[in-house]
Amino acid sequence: MRRILKSPVVNAICISFFTVFYVIVFHIASGSANFQNALSYRDGISFLSAWSNFLASGHQIYIVLILVAVTILNVILLVTRRRLYDEYHISILADCLVAAYLFLSSK
Repeated sequence: MRRILKSPVVNAICISFFTVFYVIVFHIASGSANFQNALSYRDGISFLSAWSNFLASGHQIYIVLILVAVTILNVILLVTRRRLYDEYHISILADCLVAAYLFLSSK
C-alpha cells in the first residue's frame, strides 16, 4: 500500500474520485425537497441567512465549478511533480485514507 502511495499520480486519481463524489452529492442534494426545506434560516442580517439564500437560489453550481477548477489545478500540479513522496507524506496520506474509510463505513 505504501509503495502505491509514493506516486503523486495515485494521489491525483484519489482527489479526482473524491471530487466526482462531491459533485454528485451537490447535484442530488440541490434538487432534494429536504434540502430546500432545511434552507429556512432567515433572520435577514447574518452570514447564515445570506448563505441560506444563496443555496436556496440554486447557486450550488458555482460551488461545484470552483471545486472542479481547484481539483483540475491540483491534479495538474500533482501529475507534473517528478519526485516521489517521502515516508512522512506517505504516512499522512495513509492516515487520511484510513480516516476517510472509517468515516464513510460508519454510516
